Amino acid sequence: MAIITVWRQEFSDYRHIHNINATEEQTVRIYMPRPGHSVRFQLTAEFDEVPIHVRAMSVSRGDDMPLPVTVGGRDRFDVLPRLTRWTDWVDLNLAGGEWLTIYIHATNHTIRTLGSVSATNLIDPGQAEADERFFGVNAVQAAVDVDQPVRRLVFFGDSLTNMSRFSAPLARKLVKRGIVTANHGISGNRLLYPGHGLSPWVHSFGEAGIRRIDHLLVTEPPAMLLFMEGLNDLLHPGTESPARELPSAAGLNQGIDAVAAKCADRHVTFIPMTITPFGQSQLSGIEAWSPEKEKIRQAVNDHIRSFPYAIDLASQVASTADSSVLDAVYDRGDHIHFSVPGGREAAKFLYADLRKQKLV
Repeated sequence: MAIITVWRQEFSDYRHIHNINATEEQTVRIYMPRPGHSVRFQLTAEFDEVPIHVRAMSVSRGDDMPLPVTVGGRDRFDVLPRLTRWTDWVDLNLAGGEWLTIYIHATNHTIRTLGSVSATNLIDPGQAEADERFFGVNAVQAAVDVDQPVRRLVFFGDSLTNMSRFSAPLARKLVKRGIVTANHGISGNRLLYPGHGLSPWVHSFGEAGIRRIDHLLVTEPPAMLLFMEGLNDLLHPGTESPARELPSAAGLNQGIDAVAAKCADRHVTFIPMTITPFGQSQLSGIEAWSPEKEKIRQAVNDHIRSFPYAIDLASQVASTADSSVLDAVYDRGDHIHFSVPGGREAAKFLYADLRKQKLV
């Protein structure tokens, strides 16, 4: 038997969102990819300044009666600010390929430590907004029988990763190959700079990717890292952050090389993806694309293609008429992010490439 983290989602600091928990109740569903005997949940208040007061928490499998979730044997507990906390183990017979429903009653109306997702292949927050946000559980561990090796793949990137439109359907394919995944995408995240600028969402953009990768690799190094950063390093300067922060191709390449070296030090297979097109896009009503930025993107993508396990996603999703813009099949409408069907198509392409390279 082994303890495996079967689901994990990166959370961010949404300090500008108020009254997220007005009803004091939240119900989310999380997909459990593997069979197991028991589960436990990690709760986080990483960005909060006051404790999250949990007054009841329970979990059910399908239509089964909910079982209480406790911490230290208590059904009422706090998650202290800036910290995470694991619950006690809950005995559950998991068949694999099923959903757990998690109910949390918390008295805080405003909680700033939140996860965000817009594809419901792995988690369904059950909210009405287009980009659903949820609090509390950011990881699930299961006690499982290991009849074959289990590998972990981490999705590391920005909003394209965080939204899960390609990563969630890809994760569902990978679990059939004995691979569990974790989503470490943060909307607005840049590789070289932390979140700052004019956007009201700036605090949720997180620290620079080149810094946050260190914590990930030290605490829970995966077998593989599917890397997708650099887009916001081009989008943000001159729109929602100072124009002087636009990196040179050499500077962005140096950052990518540093991430590759960090992965090599931890024996993690580095799988970089080329930076996808963003022609015709705008941020805060300002044109985000320019010929200068496109020249940098093309140069950086040439460098990314030189890595042993690189995947040229940019060429796959680009318009055949103009490689600087997303093809309509993939475009959500803002010329940056993937649509739901586009995400599924990207997942199929990535899965085929991973298999072709014998990584899966």
